[in-house]
Amino acid sequence: MAENIEVIDVETGNVSVVPADEIGPGMVRVSYEGKEYWADSAQLQQNDYQHAPFEGKMKARIESIMVNLSEVYPLTYEEWEDGFRRDQNPINEIAIWERIVSIYQSYSSQTTELATKKEIYSVVVTCSYSEPNQILNQLALKTLSQDKAKEIIRAYYKKT
Repeated sequence: MAENIEVIDVETGNVSVVPADEIGPGMVRVSYEGKEYWADSAQLQQNDYQHAPFEGKMKARIESIMVNLSEVYPLTYEEWEDGFRRDQNPINEIAIWERIVSIYQSYSSQTTELATKKEIYSVVVTCSYSEPNQILNQLALKTLSQDKAKEIIRAYYKKT
């Protein structure tokens, strides 16, 4: 029996309870009034800037993320920095993205197929905001095998 989770409609504030295995693409975990919910990412709005533009080591870390994911997530430096500046804790968020880069590089180096690399990226990013048992429900894999996706999920959650 699947565990139940709470899903919030961001526009109305209504909360519903659904089986965890019904969480699909586009759903993300959010914190609302001190409680964790799932929500449709299309309903979310950006925060205002919380931080000044980054310099030095922080800028270099963002540039490294940008370069290493450019093939599958081609954002400019300005777009990357914009997101981190809006985050309440950009140091933690940057660390999460560095973990994504590390796992992505490990698995994407095993293929030359861009479609497969994009699916590897999707699996790793979904790991960053989902519970391990919910990740495959949120993805529609076409080129990446379920076994390989499970291997990537285990690698992401492995303690380092």
